[in-house]
Amino acid sequence: LLEKNKFKRWEMAMNEDFSEFLPGDLQFGNTEEKKETAKKVKELYFGDQPVSEDTILSYIQYFGDVMFNYPTLRTVQLLIESGHDQIYLYQYSFVDESTPFVPYTKVRGAGHCAQSVAIFDVSSDESTLSVEYQQMKATMRELWTNFAVHGMPVLNGSSLPAWPTVGADGSPYMILNQPLQLAGAFLEKRAKFWNDLYDGHYRAPIPPQLGH
Repeated sequence: LLEKNKFKRWEMAMNEDFSEFLPGDLQFGNTEEKKETAKKVKELYFGDQPVSEDTILSYIQYFGDVMFNYPTLRTVQLLIESGHDQIYLYQYSFVDESTPFVPYTKVRGAGHCAQSVAIFDVSSDESTLSVEYQQMKATMRELWTNFAVHGMPVLNGSSLPAWPTVGADGSPYMILNQPLQLAGAFLEKRAKFWNDLYDGHYRAPIPPQLGH
């Protein structure tokens, strides 16, 4: 939801040249290859529909994937390849009646940093929050405290569902909602699409050249 406020500015530009909105760490042999890739990406998220108010949820899903979701999954893959095996993956999805609607829809969605707001104090009197949100905040604080102290978010014998470490395929991950729900592969088929794309087009960062 981070880029929802830029929607009206980017709507027309994305329909005119979607290739300008591909991730910056991809490289292509020529402009034609880049535009053909952009066509496939746009079809994955929008089908044959234009970017518009009617497809704003697809717009949000696209930017969520390229800015947060897939980079997170790629980081998980690299950490596991390097030997780290105590990684817990999650998606914060809690909303209640205080959560704003996504523009042009009747859908509520957890915004950027919503999980941090759930952990920290947002009001001097949290009794004014919905009962469901108070429960969610209590659960979040328990999870984060457990991880900070014990290295795992859910302790043995807890009333919360068991939370296994994640594998390189992004499975399993925990959906942080009321109640918590353990889910399968993160991003599912979209992960394979982006894995294949990055395998063929990733542009590794290089250090800047010093001036002479």
